[in-house]
Amino acid sequence: MAPTEPDRNPWDDFMTLREELELYKPLLLQRESILIANKMDLPEAESNLKKFKKKLMKDEQLQHMRVFPISSLGNQDLHSLKEHFRDILESQLKEPEQREFAAVDMSDQYEKLFDDENDPYDDDSTGDYDWKE
Repeated sequence: MAPTEPDRNPWDDFMTLREELELYKPLLLQRESILIANKMDLPEAESNLKKFKKKLMKDEQLQHMRVFPISSLGNQDLHSLKEHFRDILESQLKEPEQREFAAVDMSDQYEKLFDDENDPYDDDSTGDYDWKE
C-alpha cells in the first residue's frame, strides 16, 4: 500500500484500474473482487491502507470488497490470501455448472497448488525470505 513513486496514490491507481476494466469489459466489475494491498512492510503502508479502507466504505459498490494486506518480502499474511484462493478453487471444483468461464480442469493439480511443503518460500517463524532450491 506504499506508492513506489512520490506523486502516486493507491486510491487513484485503484480507480484508474477500475476505469480501464470498465472500458475493456464492464461485466468484470460486476464479479466479486478482492484487493491485495502489497508492500505492507513499508512505513507509510498502514496509514495508506486506513485511508484506502475509509474510501472503500464510502462507496456503495466497493464497500464489500475484501482487502488482504500482505508483504511478500516477509511472507506477511500470505497464508490468509492462500486460504481465500483455496476456498474459491474448492467452490469452483464442487460446482462446475456455476463457473462463468471455461477453465482447464486443475483438480489433479489442486494439492500441489496449496501444499505448503511445495511452497517455494520458507514459511518459518523468522520471516526470512529464502528461496528453496
